[in-house]
Amino acid sequence: MNREEMDKEFNQVYMQAKGTCPNCGTALTFINALQMAAEHDMDDSVMCHNCGDVYSVELQPDNMVIKDKLKNIPVTKKQYSKRNFAKEFYNDFTKNDGKNGVTIFNEWTEQGHHDANYTYALIAISKLNGVGDQNKWELLYKKAKMTETADDKSLEEWYVNLAEETIGKTHKQINERFSSPSSEDKSEPAAENKSTTKSSKKRFGLGFIKNIFSKNDSSSEPEKTTPPSTNAPKPEKTTPPSAPSSKSHSEPTTGNPFVDMELSKAYDNTMKEREELFEKFRAAGISEEVLSKIEAPPSKEEFFKEYSNPKKIGVVFDIDALGGIYGYSAYKIFFKNLDPLRMGHFNIFDGDTKGSLYGNDNQYCIAVQTRDPGVIDYVKDTMSKADDEGLAPLNQRFIEDPAIEAELLVYAADVANGNVMSKQNGFEVSAANESENWKAR
Repeated sequence: MNREEMDKEFNQVYMQAKGTCPNCGTALTFINALQMAAEHDMDDSVMCHNCGDVYSVELQPDNMVIKDKLKNIPVTKKQYSKRNFAKEFYNDFTKNDGKNGVTIFNEWTEQGHHDANYTYALIAISKLNGVGDQNKWELLYKKAKMTETADDKSLEEWYVNLAEETIGKTHKQINERFSSPSSEDKSEPAAENKSTTKSSKKRFGLGFIKNIFSKNDSSSEPEKTTPPSTNAPKPEKTTPPSAPSSKSHSEPTTGNPFVDMELSKAYDNTMKEREELFEKFRAAGISEEVLSKIEAPPSKEEFFKEYSNPKKIGVVFDIDALGGIYGYSAYKIFFKNLDPLRMGHFNIFDGDTKGSLYGNDNQYCIAVQTRDPGVIDYVKDTMSKADDEGLAPLNQRFIEDPAIEAELLVYAADVANGNVMSKQNGFEVSAANESENWKAR
């Protein structure tokens, strides 16, 4: 049995072992209950997320035997919106041509319980926006299948079809790919996979999502930055009467209106800051002749070209040195050293490194994805100077482009000015809430 098979078996047999809280009858999973206890400084025990009782535990294959009650820690249950976002998203697609789909998904992210259906929808949104790659989308799919349940089970099949169409593979094909480590880098692009079509069912996929975005972007020749589509029919490039007027042909575009909006705002802010700086120079008596010698700012087209593709850097941790709940410990180091005011908006991905999954390494990685190369430089410089126990040696501490794209990291959170917006209550949430400068939303 190779390392991957042993890890998978251990995860299924022990880490996913089930038990029942003796007090309130809530079903518990060992890894989640263990993590919750550790977050409340209770080692070698499990905690019920419903009533807060903490117990000693004996772990057996496929079974978590809960023993003595140690204490009770009051828990504040998270209140979720009572709206059925999965139903709203589905209805908007089937009855309203998806006109409000993006708005509904954003509200689902902020207010709703992030169940399996949410993860399937997230795969489609992520691919459209160029967040992650084939590995990440397939890992999200596997995670939803293995560890999450759908709140609205009547729609689960529809969302599974949406995710499979987006990825370009069926559940069986994804399972086969993960059962063969040697095939991890050989997955075909979605558009080239010809064995996916389910002839007996309506196809879902990026056609619906693309149709939403096309209503905000009617430029005649956008840059081809959108990932290849699946077999779903392409939406017609027509703009409804109520849509905003199209952009000027001179306005740069990435082909994605949301990215365009983000980059336009960043460019305007950059130019504004530059002008404010010049005004300070003038007030200090610096002549226009001197100011004219300062390097000219980039054009908007140059700015878009430079920042349109996100960059990524991974910070590597030594699992043996971290000890205990190593993902949680790694995030505490990550948030302790980095200043949110220096990082703005970025995405977090995490997971064991590929060398740990398929080799002899024992390392964990937290990756930052951003459109600002200055943030990449800041993360590398800051974490190079950090000396916390648990960080990998300096010569192994970073995984950068293009090597980082081969890692099997999973999307963890979207971060904006120190607000960590995660799709689930994971390590990043607990560590952010305990840190001085970061907080989870």
